[in-house]
Amino acid sequence: MAYNSPHRGGYGAYGSPARGGHGGGGYGGAQPQAYYGGAGAAAGHAAGRGPRRSGGRYSGGGGGAEQEADRIAAKIKSLRSTLFRWGDPHHGAGTDAAIGQGGAAQQQAKQEEAFNAQSEMHSFAKWIEGLWKDREEVKAAWRVMITEQPHKLPLHAALLGYMLLAPATPTKSKDAANKKEDADATVAAATGAAVNAQANSSADPDDSAEADLYSLGQGQEEKGHDGEQTAKDETSESKRKRSVAEELEAREKTYETMGPLILTDLIKAFQLWLDSRMWRNVRLSLHLFACLLNLRVVSAQSFRDLLGSFASVLDEPGVSAARGDRAAICVIEALCWAGQDALAGEAGDGAVEALADRIGTYGRSRKVEVELISPWLRYAGSAEEDSSLREESFESAVTALENLRAGGWQRPAFLPVPLELLPPALHAAVASREADIELPFILVPPDEEEDAGGVTFTSASLAAATNGASHLKHASKRRMVAQQKRAAATTKGEEEKQRAGAGPPRLSRSARWFAESVPSSTSPSGLVLRSLLADVVDLYEVNRKECARILFDFARWCRVGTFVGKSVEPTLGLCGDVEDEWQIVDGDVRGGWSLDDTLVETVLSIALQLPTPPHTGLFYSCLLREIVTLSPQTVAPAIGKSVRRVYGAMRTGRADGEVIRRFGDWFSVHLSNFAFQWAWKEWIPDMSLPSAHPRKAFARRVVELEVRLAYWERVKGTLPPEIAEGVLPAQEPTPTFTYAAEGHPHREAALALIQSFRARATAQVIMANMDALKTQIVPDQQDDAMYEDAAEAANDGKVRDEREADILVRDIIFQAILSVGSRSFSHFLNVVERYHALLRQLSSTPELRKAILASVVRFWARSPQWVQIVFDKLLQYRIVEPTDIIDFVFQPSGIRFPDLVVMGSGDGVEGSFSRVDSAAKIPRDWSNASWWDIVRLTVEKVNGRVDQVRKRLEALEREEAAEEEQRAAAQVAGDEERAKAEQEPAPAPAPEPKLPLFPGASLPPRPPVAASPMKTPSAPPPAKKAQGTSAEAKVALEAIQAEQRKVMLGTTRGFAMLLKASQGDLSSAGPMLDEHTSQEAWLAWWVRAWYRDFARLFAKQLAASNETITSLVLNELAPLESDAARDIFDRAVQMASE
Repeated sequence: MAYNSPHRGGYGAYGSPARGGHGGGGYGGAQPQAYYGGAGAAAGHAAGRGPRRSGGRYSGGGGGAEQEADRIAAKIKSLRSTLFRWGDPHHGAGTDAAIGQGGAAQQQAKQEEAFNAQSEMHSFAKWIEGLWKDREEVKAAWRVMITEQPHKLPLHAALLGYMLLAPATPTKSKDAANKKEDADATVAAATGAAVNAQANSSADPDDSAEADLYSLGQGQEEKGHDGEQTAKDETSESKRKRSVAEELEAREKTYETMGPLILTDLIKAFQLWLDSRMWRNVRLSLHLFACLLNLRVVSAQSFRDLLGSFASVLDEPGVSAARGDRAAICVIEALCWAGQDALAGEAGDGAVEALADRIGTYGRSRKVEVELISPWLRYAGSAEEDSSLREESFESAVTALENLRAGGWQRPAFLPVPLELLPPALHAAVASREADIELPFILVPPDEEEDAGGVTFTSASLAAATNGASHLKHASKRRMVAQQKRAAATTKGEEEKQRAGAGPPRLSRSARWFAESVPSSTSPSGLVLRSLLADVVDLYEVNRKECARILFDFARWCRVGTFVGKSVEPTLGLCGDVEDEWQIVDGDVRGGWSLDDTLVETVLSIALQLPTPPHTGLFYSCLLREIVTLSPQTVAPAIGKSVRRVYGAMRTGRADGEVIRRFGDWFSVHLSNFAFQWAWKEWIPDMSLPSAHPRKAFARRVVELEVRLAYWERVKGTLPPEIAEGVLPAQEPTPTFTYAAEGHPHREAALALIQSFRARATAQVIMANMDALKTQIVPDQQDDAMYEDAAEAANDGKVRDEREADILVRDIIFQAILSVGSRSFSHFLNVVERYHALLRQLSSTPELRKAILASVVRFWARSPQWVQIVFDKLLQYRIVEPTDIIDFVFQPSGIRFPDLVVMGSGDGVEGSFSRVDSAAKIPRDWSNASWWDIVRLTVEKVNGRVDQVRKRLEALEREEAAEEEQRAAAQVAGDEERAKAEQEPAPAPAPEPKLPLFPGASLPPRPPVAASPMKTPSAPPPAKKAQGTSAEAKVALEAIQAEQRKVMLGTTRGFAMLLKASQGDLSSAGPMLDEHTSQEAWLAWWVRAWYRDFARLFAKQLAASNETITSLVLNELAPLESDAARDIFDRAVQMASE
């Protein structure tokens, strides 16, 4: 059932909104009019089906079954596309032709594409009622409509309510003649509509007729193109008439309609989603139920009882913050959507008040870490300086609920009321109706836990439900095997579906910087609106263009007047009138916001969420680019205001260091997409600030990334001279080859080595040449007497001792390799793979490995990007170890390098990334985010190895458990002989030759295989696993976990040492930092910022090594609880336990 995974590859084949399938399915055919007589149906349907094949039973030859399958697939695709595009604006030829013809034509086109729910409701509902034979597809599509189109929920609720309140079923008073006349009229109307459609289209007329006849849910024959077509048409028409008459007769007998079927299926789906912990689907279903309260379809009492089940989670002893927050948000948002409709019935007021009280009690008793994940740092007096900097979090959601109660439970005014979307004739029926549908009583399942197979019960149960698996019936001792079977049935697609349905794990703290033009973060309107926008952004991550289109068109799904400005038509909206004055009531702003400001702030705040955003940062950069492209004149000012607000927060260090880094990454991409245009002159006064000041570090980061995305000369031409002098490197990011200078003693040897590498000389030849060089540069006793100091020896190409000779030789070799690989990433990768064995041999000790890392940094002193690339590959090929990189970053002064290595190296270039200030308390320039990037990537690499080995262990355990189960089953079945044969140890196989560890080694000859006598065992011996046994995997996992602990320990020690050394500089600056704060204090600020990011990113790993780190690091370097290193570490441990 691929269609159950709409935006992960399933629904895309059928025109899913999240896949942009409407382009393939035909925009014209995606409109309801394509099925009940509208023009343009033929064109859209033909575009969806594509060109007709020749052959088959329609034109003679084979392939009839294939064409029939194509016809059915096209029918289903067009059906789903129509449902998904319900209410969307038309994109016909008339609208396209009006573009660029002036204001009058454009205004007329916009009026023509306006959607009126009241007038369209009857036709669309009638069309759905005609899809009875395709009801399974319709029900599946409705599940997607509810969970993939949160912005259309009020419209969907109104449509569903219409089908429940005004079912299109025939009456019993009709006799057979009337039935036949109705059938004839229905078919004639469909055929006539098809003829009208093909008159306005260039598509095949037969396709047009099919498009409308499919809409009746009938299987029909496609017309041929030969001389016997007339007789075939008459036979086909009579069959169609009989089919329609039979359909009407069956519907009359059962009185079943699509409305109750759809709602019943959605309630069943809600229970399945809840059991599968698909929290977003559950939350959106609750929104739908809240909308149906307005139509008196769902019982308000059952709705309150349903919310009470979620509120019961808050009373569980020791409930985790993640579980409690999800349950509480479900209740809060559902009450906001329901409004006063939730009070209906007996004791409604008291029940809703009790729900609000339980949420408030939970919010006050909730203990979570806040300081580590706040985008804005809290310093004394900073809140008064810029009151526009705010945060939206779970606490603001609880406050929004309190404001909802204080406002008399009035639902957000911008939300369309489903009753207002129905035709006025039904309003009286709704008012006199008693809700007859009871929502089920549910129990919220416990949090998902990982089973022995390494997958969650959530994904396993979802796979079982999808594949029709039954519940477990085994005893407890076989439970592990059963869980592993379910884990094996869980595919990657199902895991993606699970993540999409579950949404983000919890409500993160989001930065806000607009105050007057966007809804308040503590108002019900702000909570609901931003939740809708965040869901759209997260759901449509697979199609950023469609996501941008929906976001920019968001005013269409709200009340008229929700958004104002040049980018929004004044009359755009589902309900309401432009003359209504509802935006401001008693000083409470309920609408009239800026759509541009709201979208930009929402998308950027999600990208800046800590510790990590839901998706990669590049997605949000691309999404904002698409939004800006839709309306550059209106969105660009919102972009500019956002940059200025966040840049202003950097003056006093209020913005978190990671927020600054991500904001710079996005801004550089944005500028590269729009010709690097920015008001750089505004930042000229900040060029006099210390180089470590956040504002100057931010500008330097933006310019550096711009150079990566373009080239140095291009970026230099866009900057004012003052900005270029302050943040742009004086030279292009080219390599710095130490031995390129004419006067270097080892220039000839280095150049000869480069030629050897380019000529692909063998490793033995390379080492022979280097050994010869080593003997020349190591001084003997006579040389020691000749040279009085190291500088004099360096002038003659000599070193002090053999240790310095080893360092010099490795520096020459690695700089030569880097020089050969500097042309491109693939060149570098090729040379590393070719000389992998040689490089491993040269990196035999920790000191030599750190000397190699220093050579890399000096060579790429002008390009931190290349340093990260080379370090990553050296880690991947195990030429250096993770602990080597950590020690090299935090203890750069631990190695004494020969003068010949430093002479003319990258340490001397302007703005050198490799320069080390040995006399300073903080030797590295931590205002350059690249040093933290190196540390972060190293830790992530180790954690990735741990996860990889753990997955391999779990896979082996599943295989061995399955084999054990087979043997146990054989014993139970009485096949004792076979079971005994399986348990007998297999003869030891001949040792196979091992593959070489390094690509440069030669393969050993394959040993001869001795002939063995034929033997017929009762069961074949088990084959040796290619990945070894679970016992071997456990040993490997323990080894890599030990390495992980060393890396976590070394990183924590490195940050703690730097914090201890610079604590005085930061303390002397006072609680409020500003432009007058010293360079040393700002460097200490950056160290603390990256330590905070390290702690929140790897909180689980730190908590796992809590005792070790505390005893070996913190007790020595941060003995007091007030010490920054211990305080941040304790917060991370608390964060991991939430």
